[in-house]
Amino acid sequence: MRNPRKPGTWMEKINTNIMPYVDNPKWENRYPTTDGYPMTKKDKKDLQQTSENIVKALSRLVEALKSNDKMPFDLLNMTEKLTPYIIEDNSPFVSNIARLDFVKDKNGTYKLVEINADTPCGIPETFYANKIAEQEIIGHSNRSDGSELAKPFTDLLDSEAYKNAEEINIIFTAAGKYEEDWTNTKYIYQKVSDVISEKYFYLNVKFALADLSELIIHDNGVSVKFIPQDNINKKTILYRLHPLELLMDDESTDGYPVGLKLLELANAKIIDMVNPVKSIVLQNKALMALAWYLYQHHLFWNEQEEQLIEKHIIPTYLSTDSLKGKKFIQKPIFGREGNNIIIIEPDGETSYQIDDDNEDCDKIYQEFIESKEGTQISDAGNVKGCYTFSCFVINNEASETFLRMEPDGEITGADAYFVPLLENIL
Repeated sequence: MRNPRKPGTWMEKINTNIMPYVDNPKWENRYPTTDGYPMTKKDKKDLQQTSENIVKALSRLVEALKSNDKMPFDLLNMTEKLTPYIIEDNSPFVSNIARLDFVKDKNGTYKLVEINADTPCGIPETFYANKIAEQEIIGHSNRSDGSELAKPFTDLLDSEAYKNAEEINIIFTAAGKYEEDWTNTKYIYQKVSDVISEKYFYLNVKFALADLSELIIHDNGVSVKFIPQDNINKKTILYRLHPLELLMDDESTDGYPVGLKLLELANAKIIDMVNPVKSIVLQNKALMALAWYLYQHHLFWNEQEEQLIEKHIIPTYLSTDSLKGKKFIQKPIFGREGNNIIIIEPDGETSYQIDDDNEDCDKIYQEFIESKEGTQISDAGNVKGCYTFSCFVINNEASETFLRMEPDGEITGADAYFVPLLENIL
């Protein structure tokens, strides 16, 4: 049943051209809560520093996996079709724009749930809607509007490879039929084009926001239908919000493997791709199982990294052997929005299960982390639930934070609320 919408809330200030998925006639309540969550500067700094340190540590592990066939787990071949492209990827960062998701245990410690290193969303919420909420609820906002999202692109423009480029195309693409993907891509497109147009006004840069169906992939480059094809031999940067595990199987109507061709162009540096191919390894939840195994056996990690993993990585395994008699979660290594997650109680009984027949991949098993419930205000009134704290990391540097709450549940899924984060002066 659709609940009445409360008038006079901060949400009325949201520009739905920037973030259209605030409300929907089919929804019981609006996506954001009407109130916010006060976050202390200390908590925010802790979340940011933890996120940055984890990305740096796990990125080091990803690079080691590419060159070391003696690792105990064969993570690369969990996406066998991508393996040669991952190994050949020499991009300077494992992921350019990543979002790390955490729960807080009952001691207040951030525990990593997953990393979306390939196609992170939540960008308009983080950089736009949070600012609107702060301005309306507490009267000011010092939060970034996301200008740092341009850093992966400006770093490329500053590199030797672009020094003598006569023309540069920067293409942003997603499937327009998926509103969330398109909205996130559009936000990055706007921020990046604004920053580069101002800072690099002396360069001949063309920007394009294009549906995936409008991409034209050639042997020597990528273009879109509305950019003249005589530009295809120029330098091109492609931002794609389209998962690699789907891209690798994409084919044209005549059966040409356009997805793999795109990866080939990226590794040959004919184009630069944001995020790079190897980001899929950082996104693979089995990487946490490998990180935990190496920690347990005092392998690979230095002392500081061991402390980081002990404190912030949830005990994660590729089998249930170490979790007998404990409450744990089964997850697909590339699951999204809480799909195909199962909670198993200490007695072996299943207490929660969400199935999606489209998911068919390997599984990981994580110790269940009990977290404190919180209360927020929605169109339905007070609602209790568990929080997921997120932080974006851009070219290995921590950026802004994002919060969701799953009502009356323990697994954050598609029905979670977006909760605005409010600066607390403490």
